[in-house]
Amino acid sequence: MRTLIGSLFLLLALALAVFVGGYVMLYGGIKEIVDGVNSTPNDSTEIAVGIIRVVFFETAGFFAGIIPAVSGLFLIGWAANDGARRAGVPKYTDRLGPRGPRIQR
Repeated sequence: MRTLIGSLFLLLALALAVFVGGYVMLYGGIKEIVDGVNSTPNDSTEIAVGIIRVVFFETAGFFAGIIPAVSGLFLIGWAANDGARRAGVPKYTDRLGPRGPRIQR
């Protein structure tokens, strides 16, 4: 179940990053630049804000998608670790003694 929820979080992260970065910032910024240029007295503030949105669209998409992506990866890793523990696979730290790796004879 954790793997399924983690996978859904990863898909949510991708969709959210594409929406915020692509549609809101990139498309919205280009539309804002065009509207600022086409207005009767050119609106320099609207043009400047549109340019800033176009320049930083990747950053906005990254920050919009990073939190669900990290949460999804955490859930997938948690489920994998829990499954390995139930199967009797020792953790990596269990093989280390107080002075380094144990020598199996």
